[in-house]
Order: sequence, then structure tokens, then C-alpha cells
Amino acid sequence: MVSRISVDAVCRLVDALLPVGYPAIEDVAYLLCVSPRTLQRRLNAAGVSYSDLVERCRRQTACEALRFT
Repeated sequence: MVSRISVDAVCRLVDALLPVGYPAIEDVAYLLCVSPRTLQRRLNAAGVSYSDLVERCRRQTACEALRFT
């Protein structure tokens, strides 16, 4: 089991899942081998909520798409 989850690792997973739609926290938690609640707690400890992280990743992906097209 992963003892430490970085916000960057979660963001990379979210980025990978975004093309198929809004990534459910259950899917991301499963890929990290933790429960959704544990993922929420660890993200909250890092000062970010899951929904805010997804929005930040979506915004960053959109900005990169605009910059390179």
C-alpha cells in the first residue's frame, strides 16, 4: 500500500483519465491502491480537495492545448 501520495501523482492520473470524461475519485483511488476516503484525507492534508485538483488539471490541460494548437 502506498504510504504517501503526492499531489503530482494524483494529477498525472487525472490527466491520463480526463480524455474519457470526469475521473471518479474511486477510479483514481483504485489505481493508487487506496480507498477513496484515504485519498480524500491525504489530499486534504496537502491542502487540496479532489474536485479542486481535477479542475486545476483540466485548466492546465486546456491551456496547454491552446498554447500548442
